[in-house]
Amino acid sequence: MIVEPASEINAADVDFTSLSPGQSVNMNHDLSLSYDFSESGAGTYSIAPHNHFRVRTIGDLGNLTDLYASVQPLTVIISGTLVIGRPSSSMEKRAWFTGCTAAQTNALYSAASEAQIYAASAVDYLQSHTSTTPRYTTWFGEYTAARHDYVLNTYFKLAMNKFYTSFSYYCTCTSTTGRLYVDPKSYGIIYICPNSGFFNSRISNGSYTQAGSLIWAASQFVDNGGAQQHSSAVADTKSLAISDPEKAIRNAISYDFFVENTPSQD
Repeated sequence: MIVEPASEINAADVDFTSLSPGQSVNMNHDLSLSYDFSESGAGTYSIAPHNHFRVRTIGDLGNLTDLYASVQPLTVIISGTLVIGRPSSSMEKRAWFTGCTAAQTNALYSAASEAQIYAASAVDYLQSHTSTTPRYTTWFGEYTAARHDYVLNTYFKLAMNKFYTSFSYYCTCTSTTGRLYVDPKSYGIIYICPNSGFFNSRISNGSYTQAGSLIWAASQFVDNGGAQQHSSAVADTKSLAISDPEKAIRNAISYDFFVENTPSQD
């Protein structure tokens, strides 16, 4: 499970936790919401959390620092119900929204439609620009034909997604620091975190838009190429493009920022 953090503006204002030296914070995560053990079956499993974090020192709003935590795997025995129930894709249109208010549902319809347009427009752009451009290099780094084709193929897959008609949206996340998240193996299911300010952001046209965030989320589905989160903000995403283009073309938020294209580049 990878969670998109709240925007840099929100994070700088309120959505962070200050820790004193030696202080710790406990958080509970319901793994049944994200993992399907039906294929591997009941048995003994070793579960370890992701150990890579991005931290910002108090008073320094401009830089994020990599932090790698020491983790200790937990050995557990899994039995009983091995997969959480999902809504049937044959259900009526509005049944694809769970826990969302009418206003949130309407906003997601609009964002899904714009995400579809974003993906299709990216395909058109990349098919008509087969050499280096400022827009491409800003988010994906040094141009090569192979990397260009990888990015184009990812956007082609995204353009074939049905954000508007067949994705399932759950407005059940209670996080204030993550905008939305997905389980990469659960294609088409996106969890929205209303308390993070997700619905306060623009539908499209700008940075950290709702439509752009849906592109970020969908790029992580294994069926779409399984992008990772190697950066989370504009500055470090641009730095990643310069320092490691191979990671940049596999970076989820690079696909978000590219389609938002803010400020506009050719």
